Amino acid sequence: MTEERRRDDQRIAKLMTDMDTVKICLASNTEITTQVRDILTSFRVMALFAKWIAAVAAAVAGVVAAWHSFKS
Repeated sequence: MTEERRRDDQRIAKLMTDMDTVKICLASNTEITTQVRDILTSFRVMALFAKWIAAVAAAVAGVVAAWHSFKS
């Protein structure tokens, strides 16, 4: 009976070690995923800003073209 308990304990100890390894890997993966999410969010903000700049530039170009057309 004692031998069986020892064998079970070894398996449980291995499972506990494996679970600790999984927890460490999961924490690392979560940190990386959070960083990637933050980078993607910053790209979205930059894209939104670029769209506004492009819209303003197009409006200014339209006004300048209209002014030159009217002036000629």
